[in-house]
Amino acid sequence: MADDIDNLARLRTEIDRIDDTVIDLLVERMGYVGAIAAAKGVGDGRLAIRPSREAAILRRLDGRADGKLPTDSVVRIWREIISAATSKQTPYAVAVQAPEAEPIAMERARSHFGMTTPLVRTETSDQALQLLLAGEVAVAALGLFDPEDRWWARLQPAELEGRQVFGRVPFVAKEGMGEAWLLGPVAPEPSGQDLSLVRIGTGPDFAPARLVEQLAKAGLPVRHLAVGPEGEGDGVVHLVEADGFFVANEDELAEATIVLRHELLHCTVLGAYPQGLAAGAAG
Repeated sequence: MADDIDNLARLRTEIDRIDDTVIDLLVERMGYVGAIAAAKGVGDGRLAIRPSREAAILRRLDGRADGKLPTDSVVRIWREIISAATSKQTPYAVAVQAPEAEPIAMERARSHFGMTTPLVRTETSDQALQLLLAGEVAVAALGLFDPEDRWWARLQPAELEGRQVFGRVPFVAKEGMGEAWLLGPVAPEPSGQDLSLVRIGTGPDFAPARLVEQLAKAGLPVRHLAVGPEGEGDGVVHLVEADGFFVANEDELAEATIVLRHELLHCTVLGAYPQGLAAGAAG
């Protein structure tokens, strides 16, 4: 019995030692974050958010864990660390479209932005966008809760003053979490595994299934997200998520959609973001 107690005490001492080392390393990491901020000249109004760099970190660490830690745990821990570092460089707030009937939206945003980033709940996408365009928040997290709420169709990139879609949350897909898109003054950069959010206008009788099928035949896999009336016109507008990075590269997108050139009314890239990870269990 005494040996068991001594062994337990030794194991707990080792865990305490590891915890102390982790804290020391995190403090050291934050020191380097400050040095990077100084080197980049952060503080001129730009956000320190770097989605491609963040994705590279999370993919690398998930691979290093090699299934010995659940993927969603690795991502949740490092999202907290990354968010703390980002807030240290450029503090910012986020408007989250979170209807009263969809409380998971706030949990989803908190999982991504960490405990220290201020989140402002709004009932509608219009309220979130108003806060964003007024400069009261730096980022808006917008979902697809209501088919009548077509914020993605109303967005006019020229009127967003450098803001665009730069992320999708959660980074690890989990059943029941849904998803939202992040809009703000962050320039997307390719991460090697990327998706683009694209708005496509067609005639009124162009079915979503046909759009997906035809684009797949053209070598452009897409996931159809939503569809609605064009507005004042008689066409419809589709929201799709396309494989690839098409920001500032719409010529490549036009080439991929050339098979439908006589049937597409318009095709607009709203932004791009790194592809997330699939949830994995510890082995």
